[in-house]
Amino acid sequence: MFGTGPRILNHSPIPIDVPDTSVAEELFTAVGRIMETATFDLDTSRLDYAALRGSEAYEAYVDLSSRLRRFDLRQLNSRADRLCFWINVFNCLIIHGIIALGIEESVKEVRGFFRRIAYNIGGWRFSPDDIEHGILRGNTRHPFGLKRPFHPWDDRRAFAVEPRDPRIHFALVCGASSCPPVGAYSPSKVEDQLTFAAEAFINDPSRVLIEPTKESVRLSQIFQWYAKDFGATHKAVLTYLLDYLDPNPARDWLEANLDSAAIHYIPYNWSLNTSK
Repeated sequence: MFGTGPRILNHSPIPIDVPDTSVAEELFTAVGRIMETATFDLDTSRLDYAALRGSEAYEAYVDLSSRLRRFDLRQLNSRADRLCFWINVFNCLIIHGIIALGIEESVKEVRGFFRRIAYNIGGWRFSPDDIEHGILRGNTRHPFGLKRPFHPWDDRRAFAVEPRDPRIHFALVCGASSCPPVGAYSPSKVEDQLTFAAEAFINDPSRVLIEPTKESVRLSQIFQWYAKDFGATHKAVLTYLLDYLDPNPARDWLEANLDSAAIHYIPYNWSLNTSK
């Protein structure tokens, strides 16, 4: 149904009369328009892909994505610029891939989805896996992978964002129901935005549930898969939560029981984050 080879999605003709220096800024606007068009639901983190497909906002974004082919990544001077650019590109690439491949129930319908779809950016191929693990996680191997995404001789290593920031896991949206909500990230606000994303995720009981009577904590599998990003040990992961949890008796219990609290993981729901 979907073929077997890699798919470069931003292959539309590039407008010749539009400067490319504003692509990074326009991505921020494009994400906002996508959210509005797709009747984004902040409470359920769901998108209406049917409303988005064929919409003016989606068509405008597809045209914008073609301009990434001649975008000079060296224009991203600051760490904030790079963080926002790659988060926004990742989230748009996932949405683009879901619509372009006609996915209806789950990204799992396409074998190797996160490796298969990609953008040509500045002459380099970037898949979602390349962006998440190679760029935003500082060329760290996939939790289920054996190798780092980029070999030592790979020129894309120069664009890796270091040091890595665990809060990206509350900003990257892989198209699953258990993912965080989509957001539009801006360099001037990214620190506050990432902190807000972390607080929203960690204070959502469907993703982090502290159960003092059971002497345990139930966590999204994100904390299991990326434990090293959050400090590696169980205690370090639980300590990380304390920085973002709202003050309440459950948080107080956790702070007093970091060494003894058991951790159980909430199975990830890979059904599509759609409202239809």
